[in-house]
Amino acid sequence: MLEVIARPDDDGVRAVLADLLQAAGDPRGELISLQLLASRGNRDRDNRIQELLDTHAKSWLGWLRDAAIACRFDRGFLSRLALGSAWASDDVRWDDAARDGALATVEDLLPGSERGAIYRKFVTSPAMPNLRRVAVYDTASLDALAKSTAAIEHVACDSFTSDVAYADEDRQERVRGRHIAYRRARGLDPYDLTGDDTDDEFEDAEDTGWINTDDPIARETHYRQLWEVVARKPWVTSLGIMLEQLDHIIRLPWFPRIEALTIGGGQVRACLSRWHALGRRRMTLVPVSSLEPCERRFPWDFKIEVIPRDRRATASISGEWLIMPTSVLEALPPEVDRIEVERSSDVIAQRIRDAVARPGVEVVEVPQRANNFVWEIRDGVRSS
Repeated sequence: MLEVIARPDDDGVRAVLADLLQAAGDPRGELISLQLLASRGNRDRDNRIQELLDTHAKSWLGWLRDAAIACRFDRGFLSRLALGSAWASDDVRWDDAARDGALATVEDLLPGSERGAIYRKFVTSPAMPNLRRVAVYDTASLDALAKSTAAIEHVACDSFTSDVAYADEDRQERVRGRHIAYRRARGLDPYDLTGDDTDDEFEDAEDTGWINTDDPIARETHYRQLWEVVARKPWVTSLGIMLEQLDHIIRLPWFPRIEALTIGGGQVRACLSRWHALGRRRMTLVPVSSLEPCERRFPWDFKIEVIPRDRRATASISGEWLIMPTSVLEALPPEVDRIEVERSSDVIAQRIRDAVARPGVEVVEVPQRANNFVWEIRDGVRSS
């Protein structure tokens, strides 16, 4: 196991461990072996993997089974984790969970329903030496990125949240004052904070402990500090951003080391038209720039990846595409000569084929990736 942690990309080490575990009758060995096969579209294999996870995942997760709302296993080990629990933020069980040995193979950490100090506790934990992808959305997560000793490769720059602890009455009052001024300037009752569409954050704050503000100064300061931290993290070579952030970051001195961009939002044509200006970097277009969720797919999902290769490029297309029009695919760069469509349904696959059909372009279907979904909270009940 120590070799797996020390050499996370070495499938040979995992294969040796799989053989040893299977010889000892440990079902974890079968999971490792099946997931190492990696080919997509083998329904029997995928079903067996899911059966093993449904039966054994909770015991493999240890303390983490009560600290998360969803997770994924890849190549036999926990790889993605979305935090979430009924525990209070000051519960000591969070400390135990943040030291759990199962974290050693986690590469993607999603905040889930646990924001602020809890997320920071995990990102900065020495129990996560292989952490590679994190989200930054407030002061605590920004501080976590700055203090993490892991070789973070990807930072998802989520929508900025200004967290206001209700225990800090002075700070709460300052934010409330900004909202009163906001409402007065728009001819609204400045003291009516009962939860209309401009003040939902005040109702939410009673439960979450933070207030989402539309403070341009705070947001500008947050992103300036974020880019300063990224500049000091040489391992960061990939960013998740919104399109409006693009013009600023491409002018920053460290941008040349960025190899891949994930851009969130529905401005697909505008993003595809910028591919050449970005130096033919790998580009992924998705509904939001957050880390990919552990949960199953949603009807509004879409994903376009443009992957450069020599002088040409490959486009990979997946998702449900029930809202986003497939006609936006007409804007794919002319260098794209191969399009891989991940099959989700006959209807969606045909719509995508019709949209991307062009002379000299090979369009191929690839089997849908297995979700290898473990569990999530449903109606307040943790299910496997």
